[in-house]
Amino acid sequence: MKNKEQKKLKLIIQINCLNESESLPIAFKELPKKIPGIDIIETLVVDDGSTDNTSEVARKLGVNHIVRHNGNRGLPRAVNTGTLKAIQEGADILVNTDADNQYDARDIEKLVTPIVQKRADYVYGQRPIMSIDEFSTVKKYLQLLGAKVVGVITGLKINDAASGFRAMSSEAMKKYFLLAEYSSPLEGLIQASMKKLTIEVVDVRVNPFLRPSRLFKSKFKYVFKSATIILDNVLIYRPLQTFLTLGTVFLICGFFLTGYRIYLLSWTDTDSTHLTLLMGAIMTYILSLQLYFLGLFARLQRANKLVNDEILFRVNTKL
Repeated sequence: MKNKEQKKLKLIIQINCLNESESLPIAFKELPKKIPGIDIIETLVVDDGSTDNTSEVARKLGVNHIVRHNGNRGLPRAVNTGTLKAIQEGADILVNTDADNQYDARDIEKLVTPIVQKRADYVYGQRPIMSIDEFSTVKKYLQLLGAKVVGVITGLKINDAASGFRAMSSEAMKKYFLLAEYSSPLEGLIQASMKKLTIEVVDVRVNPFLRPSRLFKSKFKYVFKSATIILDNVLIYRPLQTFLTLGTVFLICGFFLTGYRIYLLSWTDTDSTHLTLLMGAIMTYILSLQLYFLGLFARLQRANKLVNDEILFRVNTKL
């Protein structure tokens, strides 16, 4: 009986674009043509509603797959669109990069190697944050702070949680769906961790920036949106632990207020009944109980989310 011919390993490199007609040729030129262990390399451009001729430029460059949104839907939606397209085109590995040539394309090999060697499902390209001249000192430390928070949630040792340079195996692609409207790296890392995918972090290089980032116009907005994304995903994937922790905090506050009132009534000379402390304690007990019930309800919602994720995975597997 003849052995079945070994399946060729296919890599698709996704480039997310929004009015990138000038920078796309620069980024495209740097993409690798050969990578050890990869048999087929194809490119995919997701044009997120550009008002210039980005799609036409991509076509002239010879991009294999071009998908265009009718309007600007945001980076996470572009990532979702590209991931689905890669699944449909039979990709074994998907690499995400940006059209502004921020990431050094030579490091795509570093991203895909752990997947080729079956060591990881999700490989994250960590930038040298403190060495990026285009980042202000404040932004560098905000990036480090965000990375530490994400590291606590995911159990990863990272110094950069906002890199869009990453690779996914076919299994990771089929389980991947971003919910946020602004930044994809934070949510992608948290999702990969919560869905028990094997994650590997590699150090990657960056090129001089061709233009400023378009994701957030202010540091305050960046911090607020990042915190929102982290909170959303923690509530989605760890709701019971989150609400139980909050409920316990309020329960302890209630015990403290109750104990303090008992102390004032029993061991001090006072004619007051300290009703304020009593009312405060009652309110914290009620709030604590409500949080516990919310935790149980959210736990049931999480079960529905996991079922939907499994349905998504099975549907994608059949594509």
